Amino acid sequence: MKVEQMRNLNIYGGKSMKYRILLVFLALVLVVSLAAFAACESKPKVYTSGEWPGQLAVASQGPASPAYPIDVGWTTPLAEDTGMQVRLLATESLPVSFTWLKQGKLDLGFADMGALSVPAGLDVFATRELGPIQYRIFWPHGRGGRGFAVRGDSGIKTPYDITPETKLIYHSPVLAGPFGKIWVEALLAWANLTPDDIPEENWIEAPSIESTFELLKEGRGDVVVGWPSSPPWLEVEAAPHGLAWIDLDARAEPEAAARYLAVDSGGSFGPMDKGAPSAIGVNMLLTIPSMVVMADKDTELVYNLCKWLDENYDKYKDAHPYCAAMTVENLVLLAELEFVPLHDGAVKYLEELGLWTDAHETRRQQNIDQFDRYEQAYVEVLDLADEQGIEVDPANEEWLELWDSYREDNGIPKFKLFVTFP
Repeated sequence: MKVEQMRNLNIYGGKSMKYRILLVFLALVLVVSLAAFAACESKPKVYTSGEWPGQLAVASQGPASPAYPIDVGWTTPLAEDTGMQVRLLATESLPVSFTWLKQGKLDLGFADMGALSVPAGLDVFATRELGPIQYRIFWPHGRGGRGFAVRGDSGIKTPYDITPETKLIYHSPVLAGPFGKIWVEALLAWANLTPDDIPEENWIEAPSIESTFELLKEGRGDVVVGWPSSPPWLEVEAAPHGLAWIDLDARAEPEAAARYLAVDSGGSFGPMDKGAPSAIGVNMLLTIPSMVVMADKDTELVYNLCKWLDENYDKYKDAHPYCAAMTVENLVLLAELEFVPLHDGAVKYLEELGLWTDAHETRRQQNIDQFDRYEQAYVEVLDLADEQGIEVDPANEEWLELWDSYREDNGIPKFKLFVTFP
């Protein structure tokens, strides 16, 4: 989509009245969604063949993220076509979202590409309630970029402009789990720096998505990870200091890109083609986020969701620039690049279209086996922790060390769930 086209969308109106009206609208939708969720704590009724459930609970993120308008865009016609009551629940906490998904309070969740900590039960997911999660992909949630924003007047143009005096903003663990810091640490790796090269006082934790924009705009931080399609970036860009993005040219610097991906493996590099005008043409990490369900979600329900999303693409493709990438072609690409397996219902739909091959299924089964290894090992290490009186808490270093050593002793790799497609 061209920049000129994006500017005609309400969410790309900068500080215009249309933009402000949209934010108010999204805020109202969020309030209504939360009220509906509070009133409907029970699990949705079980799907039966040929019948849509009465309601569907869908996890999204806050209105300041690109995810929320995407989800409003596709769930609105879905509800109209099927008669379902679609409850869109916005949460900025990935652990909370997966907790509710695992408990059955949510039907559909979301995940960024390369989210290794979730299926592996690492970091903030190393709790008794979560641990390794048996979830599956059923459809792409767009295709966009994740880059590193700086003020236009900062003078920071490449990773090599970062110094120990640079203030690095990162998303708190509540927002992004361990990835808030991992993303920034990957940028440092590109520049041949380590986290220890940055003094502790120059690591700035952002407690909310909204605060990331304010910290940068007010000059309290110099660099922050961002998704250029988030509407608030236009307001930052319109400020007197302007907005710029660090260029990550992997073709010119393949060794630097390899150092980055050794820390953050969630995507590949390329020029951004949508979002804030300042980001257009800038090389950053390109990702295909996905919509997910638990592995045991009803196959027919997931199949029918995939079928509806494919056959009704024209009803939502223009709701947000990322919606244009919610295609069956990108679903196949996820099957070939992402380590999270596709759900049986998604596989059934691709088989029907003649797009599923033996190679796809071989790769999927390899990754399912890896998920199963993590799940079984976690059950065993929980018993071991109880025997040794070790508290199962991500804040307890003794527990994290036990889980790390147990995986190592049993030959379970920490960051090698990814299985290459032939």
